[in-house]
Formats: sequence, structure tokens, C-alpha cells
Amino acid sequence: MRFPILLAAAIFVFIKYACDYPIFRNEKFIRLIKWLSGASFGIYLIHVLVIDRITSWFSVDTLSGWWRLFGAFAVYFAALLLVKVLQKIPYVGKYLFP
Repeated sequence: MRFPILLAAAIFVFIKYACDYPIFRNEKFIRLIKWLSGASFGIYLIHVLVIDRITSWFSVDTLSGWWRLFGAFAVYFAALLLVKVLQKIPYVGKYLFP
């Protein structure tokens, strides 16, 4: 159980120090980050549902190394896609996924 905590800490430290480089101060990169951050609360709300659906549909072993390496990215991008689609629906996007 210690591996996910260490992985999250490593990603946090990497991003913290990587943002000091000039390539990350690009206007397009900043717009991309703002666009992604607009979906972060919605991703937080539905990521457990996405994990459940992905693991049941594709019969994924959540204890495997491949899932631990690539599962987070798959869940994030699937949840991002779902949130961005739901944000287009008038009342859902305005009140549930602002």
C-alpha cells in the first residue's frame, strides 16, 4: 500500500520542479492547464465510477504492475472526456460540473 503514496509524492515533486523551466511558461501550455483544471472537480467526482467500469469491462487486475503504471492515465483521460461531454449539457454542466 505504500507504492501509490510514493508515486503520488514523486509526481508532485516532479511537477513542482518542472514548472520552473521556460517551456512551461508558454501561453499555449498555460491555456491547456486552465482547460484541464476546469474539469478537475468533475474528474474527482466520477473517477471511482470510471475505475469500476474500466476494470469490469476489460477484466483488469488492479494489482498488476501495468494497471499501476498506465491505469491512472487511462482513468484520467476517460474521466476527462466524460466530464467535458457532460459540461456541454446545459443544466448538468452548469450545476454539477462547473
